[in-house]
Order: sequence, then structure tokens, then C-alpha cells
Amino acid sequence: MVSPTLPARYTFRAVHATGSHGLILCAVGPDGLLRAIKTVDPAGPFPSGLFRREIDIQASLNLPGIIPVLDRWNIHGVEAMAMPWLPERLSDRVPLDPALALDVVGKVAKTLELMHSAEVIHRDITPGNILFSSPESREPWLADFGLAVRKGETDVPDIRPTPEFGMVEGGDPWDPRQDTHGLAASAWYAITGSAPGHAPSWRSLTQSASQAGNPVPESLARRFSHWLKYPSMARDMVIEAQQLKHGMVDNPVETKPTQTLGGWISGILGLGQPHADNHKP
Repeated sequence: MVSPTLPARYTFRAVHATGSHGLILCAVGPDGLLRAIKTVDPAGPFPSGLFRREIDIQASLNLPGIIPVLDRWNIHGVEAMAMPWLPERLSDRVPLDPALALDVVGKVAKTLELMHSAEVIHRDITPGNILFSSPESREPWLADFGLAVRKGETDVPDIRPTPEFGMVEGGDPWDPRQDTHGLAASAWYAITGSAPGHAPSWRSLTQSASQAGNPVPESLARRFSHWLKYPSMARDMVIEAQQLKHGMVDNPVETKPTQTLGGWISGILGLGQPHADNHKP
């Protein structure tokens, strides 16, 4: 029997995840590969128009590190989209080696720089919205554009970002630093298994990592404290993560960064589209 939200070319396998606004199905696509199908509960409170908007934004971002929309449809007024099957979340990797967490920061920040240059702000970067194709994969993918906004638009979804990873001073929905703050908080969660709180000191971060049995160098705790107090622009975060990775950074001076968007990053090393031949059922 074909699911009411699936066309005949897809074969339903299982409900993978459910949330307050929708659900993710696992299905076999027309090419015989596993696909993630995101749709909304027809009886739920989430307006179909908002989900259509989410699909439109995600489909328009043909950028490295953003999960592509492979197919979309509307059956009996129910919107849905098909995406590559990426079942591993950053939150599944707790406790993550600090060096690997820093690698995630650098790669996702590259994606954010391109996305912000396209004038889109995600607004809900969390450990559950950073996905991987497998437990062994080192290539992160950004998911869930339900709260995303385009710069200058006035019709902003009336849904608050996940509070544990959002900025306290999050009054401006078009502030791109919402995304880099969420990225830093998500990576810290992956290291320790708990959200870092708002404006933490480097000493408190060091203590929380030690208590989680995953100690971090002081330089890393200082940088995360700075990112969480004064979020960087994505372009700067890429550079800072690279410097820290190579041990070239000194203790950061806690001064607020500029709020203007920078230019494009030259090249996106190490990021590509998900392989179409992965995840055969």
C-alpha cells in the first residue's frame, strides 16, 4: 500500500523520526536507493504553507554542505520532499573527540559563509540538524530549514529557535551570527553531551569537558567561550578554526566582531554532494 504522502515511485520502509511539526520517513526511491522523505502531519498544527516555504528555501540553496532536495510533491494538499539518506546526527557522536568537533566547526562554517552570501539565515543550528551519511563519515550536512529567513523578507516564521543553542540577544532574525553561535554550541554539545549555556567562561567550559570525561586544551575552551559570547561571522570562524587546528592562535581578545557580511570563501575544500550510489537498501 502506498503511503498517502508518497507517490507510487517511492516504497515506504519506516518512520525514521517525528517532531512537533513533521516527520521523516525512510523510503526506497525510484533509483533503488534509500531516501529521507520529510513531510508534515496533515492533522498537525504546522501550516502547509510554511513547509512549502521551507522546501523552496532549501531547494534554492544548491551549495556544498546543504542537503539537496532531490524530489518534491503535493498529494491531497500534503507537501513532501525527498533528500539523500543521512541517518547519523552530530548528537549521536557524543562524546566527540575535540579535534573532530573542531573539524565539524570549520566545515559547517564554510557552508554557512556561502549560505549567508546567498542572503539566507538558518536560525536553528543544533546537534540534531547537522547530519552525516554514516558513523564513519567526516563530512557534515546542514538540515532543517523550517526557521530559515531570507535577508530583508518580512514574513518570518513565528517559531522560536531551540533555546539551548540560540543567542540570548536574538532579536534580529536576519543576524547571521545566530548560525555561528548555534554551530559553536552544537559542537560543544558533541564534546560534552550538554549545552554550554549562555556566555560561559573558558574555565567553566574546561570544567564541563573534564566532568564529561573528555578534557579539552585551554586554547580550545578559550576559543569556544569567545565564540559563544561574541559569535563570529562565518568567514572569520573558518579562519579561527583553521588557526586553532594548527595551533597558531593566541588567547582571543574578547571584543565584539563586526556585524557586516564578508565576501565569499575561495573554494570549499573537502565538501561535495552526497554520493548517489550510497545507502542501497
